[in-house]
Amino acid sequence: MRAALLGWAGATVVAAGIAWAQAAPPAPPPPPKPGTPAAYWLEAQQTVSGDSASARYARLAGRFPRHPTGEAALFELAEYHYARGDYQGARGEF
Repeated sequence: MRAALLGWAGATVVAAGIAWAQAAPPAPPPPPKPGTPAAYWLEAQQTVSGDSASARYARLAGRFPRHPTGEAALFELAEYHYARGDYQGARGEF
């Protein structure tokens, strides 16, 4: 009797664990509002072409120079210039 009870309880625990593991994942966060630094950053990050991304980072840094995202955009621009061999341009961005 005791073994049957433990077997039933164990099966219940396993079933509850499986149900919990199969619960729907949480919804993704909403996209950033247009015109915010986060929206410009996301747009630049999703750009495939290096020149287009560079222009988007420059626009972000120009519009939000004191925001942490604008400062990060300057760093991305410096890395872009350095990767292209434009060491003087990279130095100016850093």
